[in-house]
Amino acid sequence: MNNVMSVLIFIVALLSVPVQALEGPCATDAASKCSGMEWGKGLGMCLQSKKDLAPGCRVQVDEMKTEMKDKFNKAKDACKEDADKFCGKIEKKQGYFKELKKCMDSHGTELSEKCSKFRNKKESR
Repeated sequence: MNNVMSVLIFIVALLSVPVQALEGPCATDAASKCSGMEWGKGLGMCLQSKKDLAPGCRVQVDEMKTEMKDKFNKAKDACKEDADKFCGKIEKKQGYFKELKKCMDSHGTELSEKCSKFRNKKESR
């Protein structure tokens, strides 16, 4: 995955964390198959990788995947140029996403209007 795609995935993950609680159709699967994880912190990816989910949980995970693709595309449209311009040289290593967040935050006043509006809209949710 290239740096631009990593940046965009990070932006989506950071600004568009799903707010679903660990209740409902995925509660049992989350506890037994992805113990200790939370939505927005690996649980969705863990559940998505499992083939033997309860039918209701599979529906929820698939819906979340579709929602995240949509949010990814919106983040890409809004912030790709800024991410490349200001943060494109961050080395991919442990802590990469933290550094990327710091970088984007540190350039907050320099970000394009489109990216700033996108970030502000996501942060106000």
